[in-house]
Amino acid sequence: MQECTRQLVTTDLDLRAAKYIQFYFRFGCSASSVRPSSRDEGVFVEFSETGGTMWTTLVELYFDQYANTR
Repeated sequence: MQECTRQLVTTDLDLRAAKYIQFYFRFGCSASSVRPSSRDEGVFVEFSETGGTMWTTLVELYFDQYANTR
């Protein structure tokens, strides 16, 4: 099975006045048709206030909670 890296990096965002952060996320990997099947295939949503020097985890998107059964 081929491995696949899932990573998204945005441009710097000034969110000091933000009340919500909304995004669309879809699990998947073009290198494999196999859906995620274990916890180490989940995705962490993190943010940094130090330009990437230190990161804080906002939420973990568990592999089994966002499965598309289509």
